[in-house]
Amino acid sequence: EGLILPLALKSFYSKDISMSFAASQAIKELGSISRDCLPGIMQNILMSIENVMRPHEVQNSLSLTSVLLKPILELDEGFDFLGQVMQIAVNGIDANDPTKTLYALRFFTALFMEVPLLDPKDISHISEKPEFLYVLNDLCTAILQRFEELFRNVPDLKKGNPFRSHMKDVLRRFFVSFFHQMSDALYSHCLSLITRQFSSSIFPTAKQIVGHLLSSLVHANATKSVNHLIPAILKKVITSDGEQIQSPASEAAYFMHLLGHIVSNAGSAVLIHVDQITAVLDVALFHEKSEIQREARKLLRKLLRGLLGVLPRDFSVLPPSKRSNMQKLTAQDIRKPTPSFQDMEIDFLTPNSDCQKKSREILEKYFLLSETAFKSNDAASIRAAFGCIDAMIRGGAQIFPMPRAKPEFQAQESSLQEGVECDDEDDTDYNLASRWGSFVLDDPEWGRGFREKLGLLLIESCKVHANVSNPDVPTIKALLKMVSSYLASNGVWTKYETLKSSASYHKAVNRSWFQGKESAYSRPLLVWRSYALMGKRLDMGVFEANGVVSDLLKHLSSMCVHDFSMVRKKAQKVLPKVIRRFPYLHVQCLTQVLSTLSDANSSKGALKGVIFTVQTNQAMKKIVRNWSLSKFLLNGLLGSHQYDEIKIQVRLSQLWSTYVKHWFALPFGGLKHSDSLMTDVDVTSAFSQEMVKKLFESGRNSSTYRAKKSQETYEGLVQLMKFQLDGSSGTSSSSVHWRYVVLATSSLILLSMRQDCTPDLKVVEYVIHGLNSDILPLRQLCRAVLFNFSLIYSVNRAKDCMETEGSTADTGIEGADNQLNPQNFEMPIDQEFEGPFSDEPWQASETKKQELWSNSAVMDLIDSLLSQSDWFKSVVEKISNDHRLSGDERAQTQSSNAPSMPAASVAGRSLV
Repeated sequence: EGLILPLALKSFYSKDISMSFAASQAIKELGSISRDCLPGIMQNILMSIENVMRPHEVQNSLSLTSVLLKPILELDEGFDFLGQVMQIAVNGIDANDPTKTLYALRFFTALFMEVPLLDPKDISHISEKPEFLYVLNDLCTAILQRFEELFRNVPDLKKGNPFRSHMKDVLRRFFVSFFHQMSDALYSHCLSLITRQFSSSIFPTAKQIVGHLLSSLVHANATKSVNHLIPAILKKVITSDGEQIQSPASEAAYFMHLLGHIVSNAGSAVLIHVDQITAVLDVALFHEKSEIQREARKLLRKLLRGLLGVLPRDFSVLPPSKRSNMQKLTAQDIRKPTPSFQDMEIDFLTPNSDCQKKSREILEKYFLLSETAFKSNDAASIRAAFGCIDAMIRGGAQIFPMPRAKPEFQAQESSLQEGVECDDEDDTDYNLASRWGSFVLDDPEWGRGFREKLGLLLIESCKVHANVSNPDVPTIKALLKMVSSYLASNGVWTKYETLKSSASYHKAVNRSWFQGKESAYSRPLLVWRSYALMGKRLDMGVFEANGVVSDLLKHLSSMCVHDFSMVRKKAQKVLPKVIRRFPYLHVQCLTQVLSTLSDANSSKGALKGVIFTVQTNQAMKKIVRNWSLSKFLLNGLLGSHQYDEIKIQVRLSQLWSTYVKHWFALPFGGLKHSDSLMTDVDVTSAFSQEMVKKLFESGRNSSTYRAKKSQETYEGLVQLMKFQLDGSSGTSSSSVHWRYVVLATSSLILLSMRQDCTPDLKVVEYVIHGLNSDILPLRQLCRAVLFNFSLIYSVNRAKDCMETEGSTADTGIEGADNQLNPQNFEMPIDQEFEGPFSDEPWQASETKKQELWSNSAVMDLIDSLLSQSDWFKSVVEKISNDHRLSGDERAQTQSSNAPSMPAASVAGRSLV
């Protein structure tokens, strides 16, 4: 303590953020070991936090207090100290200093996750109450006043704004912690203040943050808050007769945005106000002002999600049994309220039958309105109808869900859904979300019928609007968004990853290495974690495809190769989300897209659409694992010469290079288990010998089958490229574009050098014949590659000599293979630290490579060509001319065949 504490305090006052954070963690660990050092640390914190002339010390002090909360609360004077810090930290919420505001909010958030905010009257039976409880009323008022000032001066929260990226999530967590810890008396006091402040004032640049404040306030006590807030907000949105939107439209749109946040967490408490809210939607969904339409769609989505959503009952630090009966609280409950995992009483609110019935009525009503708008010829009305349907799906899809895949496919769901993250906390110890499931549908037949009716309407809309020669681009974009929601959305809240990472961060910061993992979680943190896992499980899923899905996917694939770039970009952005939901339809989708590549009548826009759709990492992985898709791609790519425009050819060359790089990375082998693993003590004690043998045999067969299929794919790929290149290496008059002669040849060379593939003499023939080609990049490539071939030949000859000589006393290694094959190096690692598996490459033996490069076939080929005086003379003349020509002259010489494209030859050489 005497050595570490002075050093940590000195580092703590540094202006370097990383150093001060490391020092605060060291002080936290020291405080958990020795409570004697805490009084001195607390005194230093009070002195620093009052030093307004050194703002970095104020920020560091708030940060240190946030991580020392648990040890401080265990001291008798801890509550009084935190009360003093709270009164000073309120002034840190300052619109002119976002960094200080961030630290102050983090401190309050961490504090409210450990301490309940109680009114002294609620615990009158406790004789010794913390003094800071008597100033909580004034403190809450001061915090709300500071927020009002902050909202008036906050910058516009557009994308890219650092205030938005860092502050918005902190504010959302603060609001949840702040309102959920309040007793009824404090909550009523704050509710009246907020109703007066935010129902009469407008904060245009901070409407998202104000919305988060109101949604957290409603979630804490929906029954009480909804009756105060909704009537006050509705007066600002719609006239008293319910026929018109209040003017000005910008003000009505602002309050409509707040209304959406209020109903999103209200649950069944909003049922008494649904008729008034639907009156607003009747007027606003097809309003002439676009900002009104946009906010009305958000309101419809959030109303349905609020009625059908699964939400935590509360985020309070006190369990519901203690919170409902304050008279049974003890002083220990206030000072150390965090219960054990078993006593936290975490529960979720699910929609009842009344909520589902009202949701069905809303969906039917606005479906009929949208269907009527589809039949009109007004583009604005059609776009508004598309937006309305999209909001209905994203908000209410839980009540008409997409059929799940069959049980045998569900086991593969996690591997099929790319991008799904799993971590070490998704196990049984932390998986509290597995106790609750989604609600049970009252009328599943209605849901199936409504989804079918909705799907048919979408197909009809795609036929009318997606396949026209001169489309209305905004309408197509709205249509694509609607189709994407229908195919990929579960209608649930999807921003659970932010909540999950927040809980993980707080757990890592507050963990005590001396009290076990339960001490890292307060009850609000565990509720957050459970809510994130619940959202993750509700959002996951692989769907079952039907005729409607197949038709919509065809339209979506056709829009990926649309002539209009804006349509293509939107469709290409949507397609990956749909493929994740229907992973077994990727062959249909990619086949349709790739067929455009080989179509001689394809436009330039369509070719660009194919390139950018297929060149993604997700699509390329699926293509290289499917030989039929690879054949489609190669046939189309090698035969595509519709346009000699340099931009198109460069894009196609990049697509070729991307394909080869993905395919080359595929392993041809697998893993084999160690011979000693079958008799390992731990294995034999845990599993039966029969079971172990069966599992290992199954794994070995699977690995062998995969290697066999990979080898067949490799051979088919080589044969296809050789078929395309036959007769084209020596002349430029071929059905294959000259650039792809270069790229195909370079790819064959690259593949022939793989250690796990059987080489082919035909590749050497292509390289040697390419020396006399009329294509300049091909000649340059073949000259460079000949050196590689000669090097491999020399190495293998040296290897044969070393094998003959055997090992020497100097090397101490048996067999010269160990000197040339890195995978055979003997590492000085003990057997107990070696893993049970080792790499097992496909059986393409090195002996075949040696036979290829060392036998006389290659030399016979070269001798036969050298004996032809015309061939030799032509090669020498071309080499001489190539060296004499400048760059401009080379381009001019090549222009008679096709426009020059240095990128093609560069791409080819880079592959080698």
